[in-house]
This record gives sequence, C-alpha cells and structure tokens, in this order.
Amino acid sequence: MEEKRVVSSKGQVVVPKTIRDYLSLKEGDELQFLVRETGEVVISPIKGDNSDALYGSLPPRIANSKDFEQILYESKQERMANRRKEGKI
Repeated sequence: MEEKRVVSSKGQVVVPKTIRDYLSLKEGDELQFLVRETGEVVISPIKGDNSDALYGSLPPRIANSKDFEQILYESKQERMANRRKEGKI
C-alpha cells in the first residue's frame, strides 16, 4: 500500500482514508513518528489506554465509602483483569 500526500504550509499532512482504515484510526488517536538511523521514518499508531478510557472507571462517591486509595486499588485490579481477558496484556 502506497500513498502520497502534500505537506501544507503549517506542516500538516492528511492521513489517507485507506491508511486510516487499515490502522483503524479514528479522531483523537495518536501517531508516533520514529526516525531510524537509516533516515527511514516509521509512523505507527499508539495503542493502549488513553485518558478518555479512564473516565468513569471509579465508582461514584458514596457516604461512608471505602477510602480513596482502596477504591483506586480495586479499580486498577479490575481494569487489569479485564485487559488480561481481552488479551491486551
């Protein structure tokens, strides 16, 4: 797969739709640029959780609830277990 694009005056380049589809990119996804010693530039999507994925991961605060550190610990354990089930780690 090969695509050519022109760099704008602001240094911007549009990622072609065929490439976005191939990489399953959507608005807000991040790309990583790696320049190898040979001069080759590798552009790859950054996979993994982003801050939006953490929204709502903690239960709402309830009067007389466990302390914050305990809730945070349990939430991290639950997320880790879910990621293991999904094969992400």
